Amino acid sequence: MILAATADGVYDIETGATILAGCDVGFFAKHPSESWAMVEGRGVQLDAGSGWFEVARLERGTGLVAQPLSNGGLLIGTTGAHVVRVNDGDVKRLVSFDVVPGRDLWENPAAAGRPDVWSFASDGGEVFVSVHVGGLWRSRDDGDSWTNVLAPATDVHQVAATNGVVAVAAEQGFGLSHDGGDSWSWTTDGLHAPYLQCVALTDNAVYVGASSGPFADDAAVYRASPPGSKFERRSFGLPDAFESIGPYHLVAENDRVAVAPWLGNTVFASQDVGATWTPVAQDFPAIHSLAIG
Repeated sequence: MILAATADGVYDIETGATILAGCDVGFFAKHPSESWAMVEGRGVQLDAGSGWFEVARLERGTGLVAQPLSNGGLLIGTTGAHVVRVNDGDVKRLVSFDVVPGRDLWENPAAAGRPDVWSFASDGGEVFVSVHVGGLWRSRDDGDSWTNVLAPATDVHQVAATNGVVAVAAEQGFGLSHDGGDSWSWTTDGLHAPYLQCVALTDNAVYVGASSGPFADDAAVYRASPPGSKFERRSFGLPDAFESIGPYHLVAENDRVAVAPWLGNTVFASQDVGATWTPVAQDFPAIHSLAIG
C-alpha cells in the first residue's frame, strides 16, 4: 500500500481506504507491527492492530517527523531541532541532543534562522537524524548519546538507511556510506542539477529528486542501481514542470515507487522501478508525507 498523510487524515491512495480520518496528520510512520501518526503537531497516535488512540502529547515544539524504534518506542523530531522520545506513554525531550557540540551555531535561513529536524533513518541498532541546517547525527543507543557524522555545511535534507547502507540527499548532491556514516562518497553523476531534497532506498537501488534549487520547478526523479552508480532519469509520465520534491515525498519498495510534489495535491506511482508513472490520486488536501509498505 501507498499511504499519504494529509491535512485531512491518512489515506491508502491505491484502494481509497481511509486509515485515519478528520485530522491534520503532519507525519505518518509505518512499522511492521504498528503505525504512528503525528496529529496537528502535538498529538502522538498509535495503531498496534486494534485501532487508533493517542498515546502522548508534546508540550513543547511542533512534531515534524518520527522514527519507530525496535523496542517499541518512538523518536520525534521537532521545530527548534529537538528530539523527543516516547516510550510507554512517557514523553522525554532528549538532553543528549540538546547539548551536542556546535549546536548554538545551527541556523536555517529558510525559517528565520531556526533549525528544525527534517528526517530520521534507522538500520539495525543505529539511528540517524538530520537537522536543517545542523548536520547529520548518529545514535547507537536509542538517543542516549549522539555522534556527528556530517557537518552542518553539508546541508542534509533527508537521510535513509537499509542493509548497512546510509544515504543522504543534500544541497550539493548524493552522499553514500557503507560504514555507518564514518566515511562518505559523493556524486552528482547523471543528474541535471545537484540540489537534492529527498532520497529513498530499496534493497538494490536508490531514488532521489533533483532540482536546481529549493523553489525551482525543474525537479526530476532519478534512480541508481546499485547505489553509488550513475543516476538515470525516471520521469516518463511526470509533469515537465515539476515542483521541488521534499523529504518523505518520494518512497520506494521493491519495484514500486511513489512521488508527490512538496506543494502539490497529486500522487504519482510507478510499478516498474520508475520507468513509467501514472497519477493515482488527485485533488488531495495538502500532502505532508508518503509511506509505503
